[in-house]
Amino acid sequence: IVHEKEINKDWSKGLSFVSEKSQLDCLHGVDSSIPYDLRRHSPIKCINSLSVLINFSVKYYGFILTEHSGEHIMGVLCSNDITVQLLINGVEIIKEGQCDERKEGRLVMQQGEFYRFILNFSHSGIEVPSFKVIWRSSNSRFFSQIPAELLYREFLVGGLTHSTIIDPNIVNAEFSIIKGARRATAGFIQSFLVECRDSLGNLLSKGGNNVEVKVRGGFGENVEGVELNITDNKNGTHGIFYQILDSGRYYFSVNILTDVSSTAVKGSPLVLFVDPGATHPM
Repeated sequence: IVHEKEINKDWSKGLSFVSEKSQLDCLHGVDSSIPYDLRRHSPIKCINSLSVLINFSVKYYGFILTEHSGEHIMGVLCSNDITVQLLINGVEIIKEGQCDERKEGRLVMQQGEFYRFILNFSHSGIEVPSFKVIWRSSNSRFFSQIPAELLYREFLVGGLTHSTIIDPNIVNAEFSIIKGARRATAGFIQSFLVECRDSLGNLLSKGGNNVEVKVRGGFGENVEGVELNITDNKNGTHGIFYQILDSGRYYFSVNILTDVSSTAVKGSPLVLFVDPGATHPM
């Protein structure tokens, strides 16, 4: 089962990086069970602000496999100041809300089938948070913790691997970035890259975003003789190919267009210096 810690408690957006220095293994991990205890799985090493520490969330996602057919009762035991939500195959089994020590929900599952499991947990208080997921089938009188052997990160059926994938959110120009050289040579076709990212810094996995690039001279004037081509790589990135014949300083304004706005990408306008080409004998 996979967990992701989030700082903004917006569960739909996936992984959140606290700062540029935060590492993936701070906020993302694989667990064999679903008890959460801040003292054992602490995000403290990623977070320096106490106000953030007491307002964070965790998303567990993966698959569960049941050994019995029929009605199952899912439960969450938790400490104070905790909000939980449980979805199985996209259905909200435990509705989002305060836990108040225990919350339960019911569903019917079939033996031997895999069910997509998402548990959203958020904490907003000063006590050390903890919670545990429990369940029981209709032919059992007692609740138990879901055993590790019934929790899956991915599984194989009919030759296809089914894995846990959380897509990035919609593009956010202010978090999208420009990559590439800031210097070029006159007369050569050169390029830089625009990475379309969501508001959490996740690189988008598909194309289709509308990237606009305009070029101006060193004093903000319009320029002629600049060949410009924008290529959607269909993976969240756009290649910006250009050819400039005159040396000097140029400004490349990069914007992402939506139906309602045109917003500059982080790092726009890109300042580009074009050097003269090699000396011509004539």
